[in-house]
Amino acid sequence: MVYQWSLVSNFMNENLPNIENTKARVEIATPADWQEFKNLTLEAYTSKDSWKFGITESNKDKRLENENAMGEIEWEKELSGKNFGVLSRVKDEAVGMGLVERREDGLGYWFFHSGYLKEKYRGQGIGQEMFVRRLKEILRRGGGKVVLAVKAANKESISLAEKFGFEKPADYQSEEGFFMELKNVSNPDLISKINEALDER
Repeated sequence: MVYQWSLVSNFMNENLPNIENTKARVEIATPADWQEFKNLTLEAYTSKDSWKFGITESNKDKRLENENAMGEIEWEKELSGKNFGVLSRVKDEAVGMGLVERREDGLGYWFFHSGYLKEKYRGQGIGQEMFVRRLKEILRRGGGKVVLAVKAANKESISLAEKFGFEKPADYQSEEGFFMELKNVSNPDLISKINEALDER
């Protein structure tokens, strides 16, 4: 499974050129999409941005082994019940994914579990749409608190999260990473911002 610090790891890179006439579809995934999620996760682990997923030289082989061991049953659990994912496709190619897990400890909250977008499709707003569509689906499922985790050096992802109301902890200077929290996705102003962002696509 994608390490938690990767949650919005590769969604933004405005320095890359846009690909003209790219028409991406971002949809709520079904359990039948599990193989595409697995393939994108393995790609993330071996990409140049693998550090955003907690991959190091010392743990890379083990992490890849664990991911390869996950099969259809395990992945379908990640995409069903209280958990869900979004999948972005360009034509018939799966180019990005994001997962959300419902956690019931305490008063319960939604956890942005992972996020990845292929490099050549970044800088076009696709990553932001995947991020926002997860928030929209959480709203449809009743709203509430949302938490994500991010590497401290992942400035683009931090900026994206802040744009939609996530807040850093007071001691966010951690070199490893930290959690960011959106206290209530049902805030009327945020709902308007979510809808505006989706209308732009």
